[in-house]
Amino acid sequence: MMSIIELLLVTCIIVKSYYHYAYFKKILNNKDSIKQLIYPPVTILICARNEAHNLKEFLGDILRQKYSNFEVLVVNHLSSDKSQQILLEYQEVYPQLRIVEITEKGTYLTGKRQALYEGIKKASHDIILCTDADCFPKSALWIEKMVQPFVEEKIDFVLGFSPYTFKGRNWLAHIIESETTQTAMLYLSYALCGKPFMGVGRNLALKNPS
Repeated sequence: MMSIIELLLVTCIIVKSYYHYAYFKKILNNKDSIKQLIYPPVTILICARNEAHNLKEFLGDILRQKYSNFEVLVVNHLSSDKSQQILLEYQEVYPQLRIVEITEKGTYLTGKRQALYEGIKKASHDIILCTDADCFPKSALWIEKMVQPFVEEKIDFVLGFSPYTFKGRNWLAHIIESETTQTAMLYLSYALCGKPFMGVGRNLALKNPS
């Protein structure tokens, strides 16, 4: 016969398995039912602080997106490296790039919250697509895929998956990738069940609240 501890362990496994199935199956069964193509104007918002290396490497992929009407708004927040210089060089080639430079700390909002606040205020369009300076889109259709759900008026937020990419493969990379995937499955499943509770700023779209 099983001991009380073994019985509790089996019960926990059964409950957790059902719980995961009830929510995670939403991801497996989710289908893209949006057939009407819309291309609303979009502001891509990137908050950057001392991200010269990443801006030089990844910003071009975002600026070269295949989308008819978008701007890229980079908030250069208290940078002491060559971020501003790199942004100005990009701006000479890509007129859709706008730059907001913050040189002083905020009184009430600090850190990334200050950068996000200033970026949202300066955004030209009603749909804002957020990402980070160290991220790059999986394809040239990233904007189109992320804004398609807004065809439904009741949609205010769109959550996206943002996995990590590692140049070297080691045990730590596998742990981080696994944790990131598990977290994404959890918050995406809850969102599909009508109970959203979080998202990641590396890949998130929203209607401008201002």
